[in-house]
Amino acid sequence: MDMDKRSRLQQEICRVVESIQDEDLFILARIALCWLCVSARPLQSRELWLALLIQQTHSTKGSDQVDSLINNGVPVLVETAVASLTGLLGGLVSFHPDPRQLDRTKAYVALSDPELATVMFELRSSDLAAPVQRLGFNIQQANMIIAVQCAVICSRSVLRLGHVHDQSDQNAPTSSLVLYAWTHWNRHWSLARWNLSDPVEGAVAEMTMIGVIADTLVFLLVLNDFLTGPISVPATEDRVRCTGLVKQAQEALERPIYLLSILKTGSSATWCTRLHQAQQGFQRRPEQYVPMKLGTPPSKLTKVQTVWIDHVPKKLRQFYDDTNGLTAALIYIFADVARDLRSLSMIISQKPIYEEFLKEYDDWLPLDILSNVANFMEGIASYPFMSELPNGNSHNPLIIKDPSDPDYDTALLVLSRLTKEGARASKAQNSSVDSQLAANAAESHPLGVSPYRLRAAAFVEKVKSLRERSTTSSTTTYTINDMRFLSQRTSSFATFPQLQGGGGPGSLLTRFVPSRISRLLRGPSSQHQPTSTNPDTTPPTDPASENTGLLTFLDHFSAGAFTGGAIDRWPLLKSALLSSGYLSLIIYLMAAILLNHIRTVFAPWLGNWMWYTPMEDLRLALGNNPAFFLEYALGFSWWWYAFSFIQKIAWDFAGGVVIATLTIIYGGVPDPSDDPDPSQLLVATDAGGMSMSMSTLHLVSDSDADADDADSDEEESSSSSKKKNKKGEQQNKKWKSCKLDLLKIGYLLWVLTTLEHMFARSLNTLTFLIAWYRLAFRGGDAEHLAMVNVAVKNWTKMPLHVSQVYGYSMNALWPIVLSAVALAVAGQPGMLILLGAIVGGVTAVIRYRSTVFIALEVSGVFVVMGLLVVSAVLLAVEFVEDPLGLKMSTAVARKRGVRARAVLSERAKGRSKILRREEALSLWEYPQQEQQLEVVVEKGGHQKTE
Repeated sequence: MDMDKRSRLQQEICRVVESIQDEDLFILARIALCWLCVSARPLQSRELWLALLIQQTHSTKGSDQVDSLINNGVPVLVETAVASLTGLLGGLVSFHPDPRQLDRTKAYVALSDPELATVMFELRSSDLAAPVQRLGFNIQQANMIIAVQCAVICSRSVLRLGHVHDQSDQNAPTSSLVLYAWTHWNRHWSLARWNLSDPVEGAVAEMTMIGVIADTLVFLLVLNDFLTGPISVPATEDRVRCTGLVKQAQEALERPIYLLSILKTGSSATWCTRLHQAQQGFQRRPEQYVPMKLGTPPSKLTKVQTVWIDHVPKKLRQFYDDTNGLTAALIYIFADVARDLRSLSMIISQKPIYEEFLKEYDDWLPLDILSNVANFMEGIASYPFMSELPNGNSHNPLIIKDPSDPDYDTALLVLSRLTKEGARASKAQNSSVDSQLAANAAESHPLGVSPYRLRAAAFVEKVKSLRERSTTSSTTTYTINDMRFLSQRTSSFATFPQLQGGGGPGSLLTRFVPSRISRLLRGPSSQHQPTSTNPDTTPPTDPASENTGLLTFLDHFSAGAFTGGAIDRWPLLKSALLSSGYLSLIIYLMAAILLNHIRTVFAPWLGNWMWYTPMEDLRLALGNNPAFFLEYALGFSWWWYAFSFIQKIAWDFAGGVVIATLTIIYGGVPDPSDDPDPSQLLVATDAGGMSMSMSTLHLVSDSDADADDADSDEEESSSSSKKKNKKGEQQNKKWKSCKLDLLKIGYLLWVLTTLEHMFARSLNTLTFLIAWYRLAFRGGDAEHLAMVNVAVKNWTKMPLHVSQVYGYSMNALWPIVLSAVALAVAGQPGMLILLGAIVGGVTAVIRYRSTVFIALEVSGVFVVMGLLVVSAVLLAVEFVEDPLGLKMSTAVARKRGVRARAVLSERAKGRSKILRREEALSLWEYPQQEQQLEVVVEKGGHQKTE
């Protein structure tokens, strides 16, 4: 640059400085020049004007007004923006229209001379007056200012991304600026050499992460509500595939909701410190590891699932971790959220789920939120080595050039929906390009279900559809997750857990059980699950739509009898049992049935009450001398009573612990009432329900390190120890899997024992009533004398005996009979039929016992065979009712949404209004929080750069 030109530009800068008399306008002018000097792309005049308005609004009106400005937009004319910028910067800027839109709806602003940026960078070292030098900055300072503004926008605009393609006059500049912030924040962050150990810069980063995490969790809960609610799908669509997509999306939501809940409930104060320590450790690595060579990611990950940290060789990862592994866990949590959100976008974009989603939420699109937040999370996870990544960590994992990649077609579909034109085309039913992309993606996208189960599910659904056609008129749609069958209505089966009358073992043991297990054992607080974003909303009740089948009654009965009193945990238990597939469950059932048979042979009293031979007792009571039965039954010792009571309590306690363990492992979301524990960062639940490392620390020791072993002699010398470690890890995984298998078998054994106990005690209570009735009302003087003798001889035990018979009769038997009759009168005879079948079977065995004497002697074999047959029938019925397990998955997802919502603040819960273009408050409620963020913005944007 020649001296005359430099002098002319400096004189223009001096004139601008002299024209600015207000300090706030001086700061705005400096910020505007920073944008123009280092912007990643040409800026529209309205964009730059809006960026300055956001800065000014936050300085004068507070956080809520900034949120309203970003999320609701502000109408501004191009002429107004041009005039304002010209008045502020004078001859330092020039304007030119968009050549694609000559109607001046867009006007771009730039420096009046391209070399003016060089003059601004050198202004501090010039001999000009001090006020003029204050206007100058270097490249790092300019990027620092823009990075702070991008952070402010990103922390508030996660949900605004759903409307980012709105090009109305009021929202077009806001949409463009929001997109810029989300697209280029990491570029400015890297060029500014952001230092998270600095109190100011660390505070900005922390507030940004808090805002993004909270709003993303709100958005995922809205998605969860959609996926667990009724979805009407055109009848022309494949029902099995649509059901599988909904279930797959529910499972894909599980891990990010869990991880974000963990981050939301934990302390954010250490995030920046740990990330900075990781960066410092990585920069101090030995010279033989400089420069960093990116490796090949694990083969188990697709390109869409791969993030930058997967390319970092294993031998380099040791330099950014700490001794307890929490730093690496934090980094991998952010990385896992990124990969999970991208995987979720691949599912959500599938037809017809995406089209139905747009019908439900017509004004906003989900893919832009998922894509941009995933990029943000990946950027945070890449912070330790961000400066060494190619192109400043800018890449698009959705751009797949290899047609053989399994995600190739789906990625093309996602990319087409991410653009404004693609979004409009997706709403048009006759868009040939979009239809072709959707068809290709549907063919190549796997549902994560075995082909045998898919074929069986297709056959079942075809039979169901034929049955529906024969009974009802043809319909154009069908409903997935029909609320008539998902609403958790209880029947009389579910009101008497374990037929013990009021509460079951959970009510007896909660004070002896740790707080977490106690919460799992206690009964449900409500019958209806509120939605994640509206806790006061309950599903509509329609008595006419009640499912009146026997299978529904059996399911309700199981929910009350086999959960230790915690009815609402039944879906989690079913999900846990079926997590390994139907074949594994059949094996578990066979093992539990055999173990139960061994128990009945060697320890028939285990898990039962004092009298565990109900059929023999009933035979004696119906015989010629019922007094003999009463004398025998009441002749127990107090030691036997104490032992029976204690072993029953211990057995139910063991069952409650197993139930609690399974529901904790397969629960999917931490309880917000628990104190956050750093160890929670390492262990959680995967989509299939198996216990695993929630961070991808398993990738550190997997096949991705194979290519690194040949690069260093140290790796070769330690190969034997690595093999031992890998073998040890495999053994640990096998042992954990075996423990889960044992838990499931133990639970099924407890269920069979509980079922036997219910039958034995119910029949025994009836036997006592029959014996006393025959002596009192059907006998003569001899029987009356025998009855008195029995009562007098056992007078110390009569109060206990009377209380047990009366209490069990009034709290269990009588209500069940009354409910069965009442429901039968109301047109629901399922429970009455079941009770009649049980009574008829017992009566037949007692009446024809002499005929089937030999069969009764080997009754244990028939019991085992009968249990196997019944189990097989129940499993077959469960498969027919829910071939792909969507009902259980939906119940678990709804519960997960309710628990995740509890970790949000009241202000965060209302942020979902932004998706409906309604006013919502800022996340930061207290004035000191707003003041802190204002100081952070001012200091990071101005004072920090002095």
